[in-house]
Amino acid sequence: PPPHLPPSPPLIAPTHRQRYSIYSIPPTCGAQYFAPAPRCRPPRWHRASRCLWLAGPLPQFFRTCSFIIHYKIKEGVVICHEMLQSCYFFGYLCKTNERIRMKYIWLDESTREGEFYSNFYGGILIDSKDLHDVLQIMQRCVDENGLTGHEIKWQKVNEKHYEPYIKVVDTVFDLLEKNRIKMRIFFKSNQYDVLGLSKEKKIKTYQMLYYQFVKHAFGLQYANIDIQQPLRVHLSFDEMPLHNDDKKEFVECLMGLNKIKEFMNANVRFAESDIVEVDSSTSLPLQFLDLILGAMSFRLNNKHKIIQEGCRVRGKRTRVKESLYKHINHRIRMIRPGFNIGESTGRRTDEDVWTESYRHWSFKPYHSERDFSKSKGHKK
Repeated sequence: PPPHLPPSPPLIAPTHRQRYSIYSIPPTCGAQYFAPAPRCRPPRWHRASRCLWLAGPLPQFFRTCSFIIHYKIKEGVVICHEMLQSCYFFGYLCKTNERIRMKYIWLDESTREGEFYSNFYGGILIDSKDLHDVLQIMQRCVDENGLTGHEIKWQKVNEKHYEPYIKVVDTVFDLLEKNRIKMRIFFKSNQYDVLGLSKEKKIKTYQMLYYQFVKHAFGLQYANIDIQQPLRVHLSFDEMPLHNDDKKEFVECLMGLNKIKEFMNANVRFAESDIVEVDSSTSLPLQFLDLILGAMSFRLNNKHKIIQEGCRVRGKRTRVKESLYKHINHRIRMIRPGFNIGESTGRRTDEDVWTESYRHWSFKPYHSERDFSKSKGHKK
């Protein structure tokens, strides 16, 4: 049978103390869950599947009537097998539990093949202690600027949405300036052709570059200051264009990060149940990220210069997008004066990869040769 789970002190309003209790279970989502109250059935141990089932009502704060969480017992640790997708739910619970630490990262990809730069990837990181407040700030920005029910995307930039999108950009960079979130942008110059790349590896370019981005972009090996306590990393990918077998293989590769010496020494952990896909239309961090990522792809591939066939001047949307990009670039340079969006952000120490709030990574493969005919200067 599973070990006894003593209830921890109630962390909810006194009026609910008789209806709800909290068990100190360390699931992979990094927060304590509300367990069944006396009115509900107690946790049930399922001997055949060696699983612990919890079921019961939630406080009115969550605006939902019931939930079921499935735990597996492995090496004496209770692991969450199925996770709820509500960020507000996680954020609220993480705010009440400082013992379990988690870094939440939302990841998105953009232009796969551009004229000058390709394979754009982006990530936005929020610490569990800031998650609830940051999501509330994002939601408030959306509500106050008439964007409720509207999916924020770079492709939707136009005159109507220009001012609200300016407010979204300001919200993102206000959070970056306060170091409450971190953002990373990754891309590869078309000038660098990898030598000896097999056909199989070319097919898996998406997974291979995403793996490198997760492994290096945020400097997670420097994120855990107190290595005595594990630091968990939760990865939320925008829906991946992969078949089931390829997706499973990709997740296994990400799980392999647990065996890398730098992450082991830093006590940084990745769990399979912490690697999930989310719908960008319901995720504000992904939508805010898409706006910045799209702007970088737009400018680096000279899309601001495009003139439609049969026209003498650029279209209105192109000019509006360029104006929005310039505002984004201005806010970046407020953080880092003289920032060059087409080059990897410099660093004084290795720890800067983690400590700095905003960085770019222009990926240059080791075994590659440079083809200057694919540079912007050659095509002028």
